[in-house]
Amino acid sequence: MRIQQSPRSSITLVDMKLRIVAALAALLSTLATVNASVVNGKCTGSGGAPGVCISTSSCTAGGGIYITGACPGTPADIKCCTKTSCGGGGGNCRWTDQCGAKHHTVSGLCPGPNGFKCCVPDPIVCGRDAEGNEKRCIP
Repeated sequence: MRIQQSPRSSITLVDMKLRIVAALAALLSTLATVNASVVNGKCTGSGGAPGVCISTSSCTAGGGIYITGACPGTPADIKCCTKTSCGGGGGNCRWTDQCGAKHHTVSGLCPGPNGFKCCVPDPIVCGRDAEGNEKRCIP
């Protein structure tokens, strides 16, 4: 059976089915690449801040702020929570694997799981006193 498109070209029913199957396969492949988030997992908050997918009540109780839409595939009350200031001296909450050189982590200052901690710059040591104790620079 042939379906007439125009006087110059025609397409078979088999060709049409193959094109539809190819289009559906491309669509499914695209959908498979959409990442679903997990509760207590990583997300990116406002302004690119590192965040954690937790309940809004846990976020606000821990001093964080949350945004909608950054934790796809999670329950409605799970949002991306960030806390951009902690520990004084320029610290912010982030995943421990994101706390770089010349920084250290402090527990108990950030909402979320144990891997999401306050990342604080190491103090600058300006020298030592006569007893060998470190002298810290005042920023």
